[in-house]
Amino acid sequence: MSNNLFGFKSKKERDDFYIALVVVILFFLLFWWMFLKNSKLDVDGAEASLNGIATTEITDDKVLDADGDGVADSIDNCPEIAGVPENDGCPNDADGDGIADAKDKCPDLAGLIENGGCPKDSDGDGVYDDKDACPNISWNSPSGCPPDTDGDGVFDPNDKCPEEAGSKMNDGCPMITKEEKNYLLEIQNIEFVRGKANISPNSKTKLERLVQILNDRSQASLSIQGHTDNQTGTAEGNLKLSSSRANACKAFLISKGIKENRINAKGFGQSRPLRNIDQSTEAGRKKNRRVEFKINY
Repeated sequence: MSNNLFGFKSKKERDDFYIALVVVILFFLLFWWMFLKNSKLDVDGAEASLNGIATTEITDDKVLDADGDGVADSIDNCPEIAGVPENDGCPNDADGDGIADAKDKCPDLAGLIENGGCPKDSDGDGVYDDKDACPNISWNSPSGCPPDTDGDGVFDPNDKCPEEAGSKMNDGCPMITKEEKNYLLEIQNIEFVRGKANISPNSKTKLERLVQILNDRSQASLSIQGHTDNQTGTAEGNLKLSSSRANACKAFLISKGIKENRINAKGFGQSRPLRNIDQSTEAGRKKNRRVEFKINY
């Protein structure tokens, strides 16, 4: 009955059919297995390809990061200098002078490469030229300049009269005015008692102005030189007389409050006659009997 279940005419036909069916099923299963296997290979291959691309990209990025700072050369503004990502691959430079902070001696002040990143300091006093009012004078002060106590434009180290405003032409000391020069020439011929060192009352009055000049010029000193003619007395006597007269003038000024250490008095007798003066005449001899006053600083 089983032989005719599917309409087979004989047992042989039935067996052949089952064998063929088994073969078909086996081929189908084999085909399905190979299909699944190939599909898995394709997926794995695709993943491998993607991984390969990523790996290549990463590798390429590393290759294109010459300075090794983690910023690809394509977006690195400083591809040959290791920097930081937040500064587009360049080192931090707070003052913007082109010198990286790590190598900048003055990271907060724009400076020069040859000066280690600091501004120029020509005189080396620690005050940079852009803040130094005296860039060629080494002086450690806020302005970079030495003090100028009297405000005359001559700094104290070079000022012979640091507490008295003066002139650059006179080393910081006041210039002698034309009127004062004329006055000093006028009092050369002050009068003394003949043959003595006593100053006449009229000449003492003339010397009062000299007292005022010395008071006004507190840092000035005074040189007094006594001279005689060569017709009266001996050379030795004239030297002594001229010295006594010079010192008489000094004593008068001291009596008026001028400090002694500001006055130098000396006699030269007849040894320094005026040029082109004929001492054979009374007028010539009178001119040589003189006391010269010179204000010094």
